[in-house]
Amino acid sequence: FTVAKGTAGHYAIIFTTPFSSLPSVTATRHGRYGTTITVFEYKSGWVANGNLDSRPGTAGFSVGILEPTSTTGYNQSFSFIAIGRR
Repeated sequence: FTVAKGTAGHYAIIFTTPFSSLPSVTATRHGRYGTTITVFEYKSGWVANGNLDSRPGTAGFSVGILEPTSTTGYNQSFSFIAIGRR
């Protein structure tokens, strides 16, 4: 996989070999207590209108990490696992 760093707190993960169907993706943030992490569809930026109910795609996904007390993006390390049919 490759990672494209967007604006603060936004990371796009692109799979080298796409999944044949939608994968299940889980991400875990490291470090600072209280930040939130969300997995959503692959985009070069944050999802429109705050719709964080979207899902990862077969070619990749995005991760958004937010400050504990606001909706400001926060750069933080994280790990993820993607499971599905190749």
